[in-house]
Order: sequence, then C-alpha cells, then structure tokens
Amino acid sequence: MQSDVTRPVDIQLEAYNAGDIDRFLSVYSDKASITPLPGQPTLIGTDAIRERYRRLFETSPNLNAVVHHRVVIGEWVIDHETVTGASIAGLGEAVVAYEVRDGLIVNVFLVR
Repeated sequence: MQSDVTRPVDIQLEAYNAGDIDRFLSVYSDKASITPLPGQPTLIGTDAIRERYRRLFETSPNLNAVVHHRVVIGEWVIDHETVTGASIAGLGEAVVAYEVRDGLIVNVFLVR
C-alpha cells in the first residue's frame, strides 16, 4: 500500500522541518545509509546520521524542506525538494530517493 511506504518519509520530513532529531531517526533503520550521488555512502548507521543531522538542526533553526513532486514506485519514494534556511553550503534543490522496507527508511540517495 502506497501510504505504508510514504509514511516514514513524511514523518522524517516533518521532523526535519521541526529540528526534532529523535523523531527524525525514529523511522530510520539502525543500518540505514545516506549517499550523495555519484559517490559512496557518507553516513552509515543511525549514530552517524544522528551526529550530522543534530549539528544541522542546531545550527539551522529556520531549516525547511518543501516537496515539489513525489513519485512512488514499489518500496521507493522519490522526492524533488527544496531546502532553505540551512547553515551548510550545498543544500538547496535536490532529488532524494528513499528506500523503505518494513516501515523504515533503509537507504537514502541524494542528487544535488
């Protein structure tokens, strides 16, 4: 069911915009990875993800991601989004592909 796949992605987006690291990570698998494309995974596991995003949330109180378009194919949720209010250079327009299994995000691929 499509809503089962999109639910964890929606939860992490809401938590991202609220700067809520615990809620953000609540929908990630312990072994999740985040990979900028092209490239190798830069964050593997929730400990690494927590550290990076905790710093981002602390330094970017006006952080906000807006999804412009979403495609759902099987266990993949692919969003075209824009991030504003970030303290880290390189954020802005992106395509983000989330792989969801058993209600948790297991892989994230970013194209900027």
